[in-house]
Amino acid sequence: MEANRAFWMLRSCGPLALALACASSVNAAEPLAADPVRVGEPLVVENLTIFPMHGAPEPQPIALTTLDAALARGDAEVSELGSGGEVNRLQVENRGKLPIYVLAGTVVEGGKQDRQISQDFVIEPGQRIAVDAFCVEQGRWNARRSGRATGGKFGKAKGLAQSGVRRAAQYQRDQHEVWSEVSEVNAAHKTSAPSGTLMATLDDAEVARKRAGLVRAIDAALRGAEARAPVVGLGYAVDGKVRNVRWFQGPSAFGLFRSSLLESAALDALTAQGQSGKRSAPKVEAAAVDRFMRDIEAGASETRDTDALNSNEYKEGKAGYGSKARLKSRPTAAPISQDYTAK
Repeated sequence: MEANRAFWMLRSCGPLALALACASSVNAAEPLAADPVRVGEPLVVENLTIFPMHGAPEPQPIALTTLDAALARGDAEVSELGSGGEVNRLQVENRGKLPIYVLAGTVVEGGKQDRQISQDFVIEPGQRIAVDAFCVEQGRWNARRSGRATGGKFGKAKGLAQSGVRRAAQYQRDQHEVWSEVSEVNAAHKTSAPSGTLMATLDDAEVARKRAGLVRAIDAALRGAEARAPVVGLGYAVDGKVRNVRWFQGPSAFGLFRSSLLESAALDALTAQGQSGKRSAPKVEAAAVDRFMRDIEAGASETRDTDALNSNEYKEGKAGYGSKARLKSRPTAAPISQDYTAK
């Protein structure tokens, strides 16, 4: 984990770009997905199985923030790109003092239609960039939402989309598939809206109540694992099948997104319950998570650049898709985070 220690010495080096320049050299060898982390023992709640991803402790807190936190402080603005807007791109401005790490799948509400951001982006202070996005609201293209003018801006980040919705945008890059997945989620929860937005489910009071209850149960189990060893991410299975694994360079980065990841996992589980009517599932062993990641790691890779500080490496295996967010100035360093999503 030497790469972790070198990368996250941010506060002693100043802003993120300077920190990367002054960080000590790291080994360029690229490990297999499971090598830097250990898959923890499964934690089962209803049809959801959570796997803590254990890694090494880090010497310093991580100098990053999330989009929802930056929006809440007034340190970020998300808006349509240009006067007319573009369906598949938004503009994000970082007005704060910390780099904003935006995870793929982040849902934003407002503008001319609700969207999900479809790549990981690390946006430095003072930067205004275009980010990739996909529509999660099929029936609206105007600057009024729920009877209010949006001014082309997005007021809230609503956490992460359900895994199927995110997969369709981040990996398949298929707008029609995104809409299909959104319709399935809304149908599973018996929610609807005239514009067909995913917010019909995300904002539904009964869904929120059920999700909060499931998150509380997961959170209690996960805190026990965190007390025993550092946790840098989590994987989860729904109805006996591994759906997603996401881990970060250290516990602090995971802490930034811990709640969002738990809520996304809970929504996946509740969506499956709505589709099948079942609230229990077969046992899944930790070895299945390791096999899942290694299958994806064996696939061919493709790197896609961004206008932000990072590029993203993508892979596809038989079991699913993977991505790694890397800073352009440190292309051989360990990724900021790694994601594995089932097909």
